[in-house]
Amino acid sequence: MLVLTRLLNLWPHALALLVVYLVIPAALTAVANAAPDPGAWKAAVFFSLLGLNPAASFVVAGLAGYRHGFAWPLLLAVPVLFVPAAYLVYNDSALVYGLLYAVFAALGLAVGWGVRRVQRRRPAAGR
Repeated sequence: MLVLTRLLNLWPHALALLVVYLVIPAALTAVANAAPDPGAWKAAVFFSLLGLNPAASFVVAGLAGYRHGFAWPLLLAVPVLFVPAAYLVYNDSALVYGLLYAVFAALGLAVGWGVRRVQRRRPAAGR
């Protein structure tokens, strides 16, 4: 029951990652396909795979770690959330990036959890 409760608490973070993984790259791809430069599509794909998605994984997981502690269900959900984007926006060779995003999410969770612990130990100023 505790796992289900933790999953329900993490749904906004998972939804944010799904939007970043799926909707934003699809929009970038549509814009790049309409551009007159033939290299625009490749630039959009590289930007989203190597820039936007890892950064979003780190930031969203960091926020989840700060709010909920080290939320390991989110860490497991990151590669699963990337699977639809890999097949719909990219191709199956992009599946390996899901594991890379899980590493960035683990780092973000650790940073958020660490900041949470440090702030809870420190007494409030002026009290």
